[in-house]
Amino acid sequence: MMGDIRIIHVPSDDEPFAVIDKPRFLPSAPLYEGDDSAFTRAAAVYPFLLGVNGKKPCEHGLLHRIDTLTSGLLLVASTQAAYESLSTAQDSGLFVKTYRAVCRQLKGQEQCGFAPLPHDFNIESFLTCKQNYTVKSKFRPYSAGSKQVRPVTEYSGEAARKKASGKEYSTVICAKKCLASDTAEIFCSITSGYRHQVRCHLAWLGIPVRNDPLYDPCYNPDCTPEESFDFSAVKIEFPNPVTGKKEIFSLV
Repeated sequence: MMGDIRIIHVPSDDEPFAVIDKPRFLPSAPLYEGDDSAFTRAAAVYPFLLGVNGKKPCEHGLLHRIDTLTSGLLLVASTQAAYESLSTAQDSGLFVKTYRAVCRQLKGQEQCGFAPLPHDFNIESFLTCKQNYTVKSKFRPYSAGSKQVRPVTEYSGEAARKKASGKEYSTVICAKKCLASDTAEIFCSITSGYRHQVRCHLAWLGIPVRNDPLYDPCYNPDCTPEESFDFSAVKIEFPNPVTGKKEIFSLV
């Protein structure tokens, strides 16, 4: 069941941004002005958020969006100057977003459309050593209606490379602890993002978010709440647009 948003940080003169904790099933951004979303609900409480002009008119100062199925932190600039400053920080790689995922380890399940695995990745070592590993790729649309994406590397086929994004995207992942024989708690950090980047990168490595309807080949729509899709944006770090100091907001 979808809950309501929680305002983690209220905008002020020295901190001109709102931080919102979004529940699962609620879109981050409206499709049109006034459409129900986390931003729309925040703007109902703080109408001045509507005074910012962003990349899309109806999204105003929303700087960090997450998938509807994903819960967690969003960032909204409350002034135009703050929006411009934070956008520049994003483009400069100074905006770090961290996600927590409960992942399952695939054992023998076939993955369709993925590039060959990075040669230096060993899933057993990764899960036991608990060290950071950086996975990199470009991306291409995949599946009917392009609902999914797939990683593209120099080892992908020519057709895949032609459809790939021009930019390479990196995800830093770390296995924190094993939760059961085939599941683990994993944290992932990015500074720039492509649609479904983290979810796709995890699936590519054979550790998709458990019961991810798009990327887990073992997806079970009738799973228990305890086994359901568990993926959330748990931490954001960015420079304060007024003071320049690092701001950190975390749910963990």
